[in-house]
Amino acid sequence: MKHNIFFFSLLCSLMVACTTEKESPTGNPIENLVAYLAEQNVSETHTELIYEGGEVLKTSKRFFMLGATPQAVEKWHKDVKEIREKANAQNLQMIDSCLNAFRWGCSAASHCYHKENHVNGSDSILYALAFEPLEGEEVVLQDNDGHAVMGANYKAAKAATLRYTGDEGYSSVTVEYVSREAKGKKEPFDERPLKDFVKWVKEKIAGVKVYETSYEYTFEDFMANPALVIGCPVEDLRPYDGKTTGHLYVVPEAHAQEVFDALKSKVEKYYVSEHPNQEFYLNIYNENEVIVGKLEDINYRAPQPYYPKELRGKLSVDGHFYILVLDQTIGAYAIPNDWHHTIRVKDHQATLLPNAHKPNKDGWID
Repeated sequence: MKHNIFFFSLLCSLMVACTTEKESPTGNPIENLVAYLAEQNVSETHTELIYEGGEVLKTSKRFFMLGATPQAVEKWHKDVKEIREKANAQNLQMIDSCLNAFRWGCSAASHCYHKENHVNGSDSILYALAFEPLEGEEVVLQDNDGHAVMGANYKAAKAATLRYTGDEGYSSVTVEYVSREAKGKKEPFDERPLKDFVKWVKEKIAGVKVYETSYEYTFEDFMANPALVIGCPVEDLRPYDGKTTGHLYVVPEAHAQEVFDALKSKVEKYYVSEHPNQEFYLNIYNENEVIVGKLEDINYRAPQPYYPKELRGKLSVDGHFYILVLDQTIGAYAIPNDWHHTIRVKDHQATLLPNAHKPNKDGWID
C-alpha cells in the first residue's frame, strides 16, 4: 500500500520543514528539518539527545513520530478520536516533511544510500546521507550484518538517517542526525561529578527517600517479557543469571524539577562542554530522563562481580524525580524498564516502591 504522504507536494512540505527561525545558514535541508522537529511538541513523538565522548565526540539527535492512517482512525473509540485527531494530523505532516527533506537532502549530500521495499501492503524506506568526512577519515557506509533497511549509517563528520515503516494501520519515522568532532586523546571516565551530585541531593534536598535495590533476573525472565527488562537477552546468557544492586533516591514533587534541571545541567557542562574526550555516554530522553555513565562498564555477562559506572534520573508523571545509582553486578546485567518504581526483582516477581503506581494490564507502569 502506498500512503498518501508519498504524493504531497515537495515544495509545500519543505516550506513547513524549512521555514524556521533556526534555519541553517548553509541551506542544508536536513539541518533545517532537525531544527523544525526540535520545536514540535505533539503526542506520539519521542526525542533523544545522545552524546558519546572519547577521541571523537559523537552527538546524535533522534526523533520518532507515529501516525495513524484513515483506516486506523476510523476504528478509534469516539473519546480517543476527539483527543488525538489533531495531533495525528500534525504527526502525518511531520512524517511527510521528513520524507521530502531526505529526498531533497539526497541530492545535496556527498554520499546517499536509499532503499525501499513495498510488499504485501507494507512499506519500508531507508535513507542514509553523509555530508562531510572527518579530517583524516573516509566516509564509510556501515550496516548491520547486511540488514541495510534497519542498520545502515554513514561514518562521517555529519550524517543523517531516516527509517520509515507503514501499513494499513500506522506509519512511523525515525530520524537521526549525527555530528562527530575530533577531541584529542581519549581520557578515562570520571564519576566524581556524579557522586558529588548524589551527595548534594542527600544532604541539601529536603524529604529525599533512599531505598536499596536488588534486581535478580534469569534467562527465562528475559524470554517471558523482554520489553520490561533493560539488558541483553541473548541465548548464551543462560549460564549467567544475574543480580544487580544499587540505591534508588526519590525526590519529592516540591524539588523534582529543580533536581532534574540541576543534574541535566551538571552532566552536560562537565562531560560535553568541559571534558568531551572522556569515555562517557549521555542520553537525554524526551526532556524527562537522563542516563550517564561509561558504556564499556555495562558488561552484560561477566562471570565475576563488577561495578557499573552509571546513573539514571527520571522525572516521572507522578511528579517525583528518581535517581538510580548502580553499585554492583554479579553475572548478567539487567534492570527493570520501570526501575523508577521498582526496588526489587526476585523469583520472577517485582516489588514496587510503597505507594507506587501499579502496572497496567500489559505490565507497564503509567
